[in-house]
Amino acid sequence: MGISYRMEPEVESGQMLIDTVRHQEPLDFAFQMNLDAEKFYQLIWGDKDTFRFAFHKYGRPFAMIPHPLQMLCIPGKPFGDLGVMCQHDFDGNRLFQHRNLAKWDLLGQNPRIPGYLFEDESRKYLAELRALWNGRISWTTPKRKAYIPEVWRLRDSIIGGTWLAEDRRPRAQVCCGPPVKWSEVRVSKPWGKELTFEEERVKVAISGNSGASGKTGASYGGDTAMQKVPMLDEDQGLHSQTSSQMGEDKHRLVKLPQPWQVGLRRMELEFAADSTLSKGASPQAYWWDLVQVKNEWWLKLSNEKSVVANLRRRENGEWWGDWVEPKGKKLVIRRMDQFYGAIRDAGPPPVKAMKSGRLSRTVVHMANHAFGIGDAITGLYTAAGAAEMGYKVVYHTRYPRWLARASHPNLTITDEEPPKGTPDMDTDHSEQLRYSRDKVRWYAGRVAGALPVWNGARPVIDREVRLPRVDFPRYVVISPFAAWESRDWPEMHWRRLAHLLRESGREMIVIGMEKEEERIARTFDKSFAYWAIKKDDSWVEWVTDLMLGAEAVLGLDSGMIHMAGLLGVPSVSIHAHLPPEFLFSCAPSVRSAGAQTACSYCRWQEDRGFNEGCNSACSALATVGPERVMEELANSLQLRGLNT
Repeated sequence: MGISYRMEPEVESGQMLIDTVRHQEPLDFAFQMNLDAEKFYQLIWGDKDTFRFAFHKYGRPFAMIPHPLQMLCIPGKPFGDLGVMCQHDFDGNRLFQHRNLAKWDLLGQNPRIPGYLFEDESRKYLAELRALWNGRISWTTPKRKAYIPEVWRLRDSIIGGTWLAEDRRPRAQVCCGPPVKWSEVRVSKPWGKELTFEEERVKVAISGNSGASGKTGASYGGDTAMQKVPMLDEDQGLHSQTSSQMGEDKHRLVKLPQPWQVGLRRMELEFAADSTLSKGASPQAYWWDLVQVKNEWWLKLSNEKSVVANLRRRENGEWWGDWVEPKGKKLVIRRMDQFYGAIRDAGPPPVKAMKSGRLSRTVVHMANHAFGIGDAITGLYTAAGAAEMGYKVVYHTRYPRWLARASHPNLTITDEEPPKGTPDMDTDHSEQLRYSRDKVRWYAGRVAGALPVWNGARPVIDREVRLPRVDFPRYVVISPFAAWESRDWPEMHWRRLAHLLRESGREMIVIGMEKEEERIARTFDKSFAYWAIKKDDSWVEWVTDLMLGAEAVLGLDSGMIHMAGLLGVPSVSIHAHLPPEFLFSCAPSVRSAGAQTACSYCRWQEDRGFNEGCNSACSALATVGPERVMEELANSLQLRGLNT
């Protein structure tokens, strides 16, 4: 072009102000370069460079804004996806908000972007346009008389309710990895029994996470070691710190998995009367139509360019078909309540029918491969529900010792490996958290097969204190930590709660694992609390007796709170990641001290407020104060006629 080399920024061609009368020649030249883009774009950086070179070619001066772009990021995305380019005037004031990577979508999802001005006004205008138009050219509302009644009934059966679309196309791993073939996500965890104390120590040593302390402390009750946390004694002053001397290794936090995808491989769809997808719309598909093909009515999904999928209805109400691209890849659409029968409203279980005849002699194996004690207890309620209906149930769990006080004439609890082909309760985690209102019933739906889904039931519990572990007349048990860092309550709240409990005249016994010893000592330092750490295999019986003799148990959503609920001990669970009816439907002695904020109970659900930061700490949980926990404790004890 005969233009000399120079150092200068590129032109942002999204917004330009040009006097077209004075600069007709460079504009015509830029136009010609863009028409011949196949050649020029191999040498320059797209259309933005065509204007720069055209003005230089004709020797025309032009002004550039001296202030750099401000980039606004889409929240909740890995490393912060860039969504908006903010451009300025010559004085540095924001002039344009260019949503070049987060373009407004009339029918799809539009993320809120921190720092974006006039967000509410923009959405208001978008909603006004959506109320006037469904995004399709020359579309009119279908008239009932234009269809035969059978087809109109078919149309009505599609509209309303949530459908799950099973997308069986291969997809790239992460961003650019090899494609992953579609498969059902029903992978069970490897079976294995609960580790003995020595096996657990070896496993921890191999992983490099040694115990917090080798000191056993004074023994209380003759078996499990229990120490008093260093405190300011009213008579003797500050106790020696020797009982809290910890090893050099710091407690290592559990690594968390990546957030579950919404519905795993299943997209949520809702069909609106104006032929749009009122839920699940995206550039992949915005609209739906019923089209007659060879005396059959087909469901077709379309985007802005063309039809993307063709489906035919089956007798059971499901729609099966293929994507247009890639050719031959299946798409299956089912109603959510058909796919997951456990989410339907439960009617009365058919007890009489199932307690008679052949069914009462049927042996049913149920397995829970979960590694959590709370999950094992939840599965027990499911198994007890089936036993109550008349089945002879064999419940396979890793933790039969924790369930030893539970019994039912039709129920056997074992840690033996289940027979091959036994369905696992503990699968489909993301669907479980998103769609289920009751984890017990969800477990039943996972193992029921073609049988009606039943409700859970409480087995008979032996509540006798076989060996009193402490001689305090009035005490509470505190289980302050869970396996997941994201469930942790702030340590300062635990300290405050300990002082409130002390002021109410209660002794406190904090329980935990060996690896939690340092955290317990740090959290309850100077709080007048006692602490007990697992030291040998008598731990299960020790904790069980301790809970049965306690006034109440306080803790997070952890195995210990579920154990207290199984034993019928008044308990308060401090949690915000999942709703109480999901966690404790069969444990009426557990009261929930949950967060009362908009984003609570949103675990792994990005559209409900969850983001990457929630993996390390739950902001909603921090809003639950110690006074709230004391209030729930008082309510729990009053309901049971105990002196508060």
